[in-house]
Amino acid sequence: MTVSRAYNCSDMKCLVVSATIDESFLANKEPLVAVQSSWADPYGDDLKNRIDEAGNKYIGIDYRAGLRDATRDLLALQKDALEKLGLLKTQLEINFDKARYAELLYHLGFDSYYRKAQKNKQEALINLPMQIRQNLMDELKTEITAKGIAATLLDDLVAAADALNQANIRQEALKSATIGDSSEAITEFNAIYNEIMAICKVARRVFKDQPEIKAAFSFSKALKALGK
Repeated sequence: MTVSRAYNCSDMKCLVVSATIDESFLANKEPLVAVQSSWADPYGDDLKNRIDEAGNKYIGIDYRAGLRDATRDLLALQKDALEKLGLLKTQLEINFDKARYAELLYHLGFDSYYRKAQKNKQEALINLPMQIRQNLMDELKTEITAKGIAATLLDDLVAAADALNQANIRQEALKSATIGDSSEAITEFNAIYNEIMAICKVARRVFKDQPEIKAAFSFSKALKALGK
């Protein structure tokens, strides 16, 4: 008999988000235990162990570490690329007249992607260096570097296009990891998800006047924080 998933994401994401919310529970458990005594110690630690055991058994021993490492690598590449994109944009502005500056922003992709990249949108952060790589022909590179702009800055952004794309592919592959249609595994994932959702429902009431803590008990927000 096929068991349907109660959650609308990959199994990997479900467990990572569940583990994240359980950590928030452990950090703020006293007010929650006060209204739900069955959550007293060792409930939070037992739930953490259950999440880890499910991941180890059904997804792989490094299911969380692998995703964290991939996400950390991608974020580091994005931060570096964004700093260099901002530097290039500024240097183009001070070295070219307004008309040519506008043309360069359009040609290199800044018009289409830079604002979204500043908001840490992964797709924009990947597409902008890719458009720079695609459109930075030798003649244009010579024109830019003739103004004193370092060729290494341009080279770094061209290289960032592939690095960001590969890091994103790795992260997405890990986030999409699934065990297939194992009823036993999905039943356990569903049980964990339902436990977490119960915590979230109570926590949002208990911490209704503490928005920062309340936000830590939103499955959808924690899921979004993992990236697309």
